Amino acid sequence: MSRVCTSCTRRLDESEFPTQNGRVVNVCVLCRNDIKRAQTRLAPIRRDPEQIRLNNICCTWFGPVQRTHLLRNAA
Repeated sequence: MSRVCTSCTRRLDESEFPTQNGRVVNVCVLCRNDIKRAQTRLAPIRRDPEQIRLNNICCTWFGPVQRTHLLRNAA
């Protein structure tokens, strides 16, 4: 029998929905994994002196990036 996920509104089998305290949860495994992945903090990025040097050379050659026009949404 198929169920509908409340998060993504997909029709999936019962096996795609995890149980919690003996009850079936209304959010599918795929959505729960996406939610957990979005909530975890990313590891800090280490500074790479070579990349910083290359970025600085690029800025002196081409100039800094200018945002003369704003990105517009179609909505």
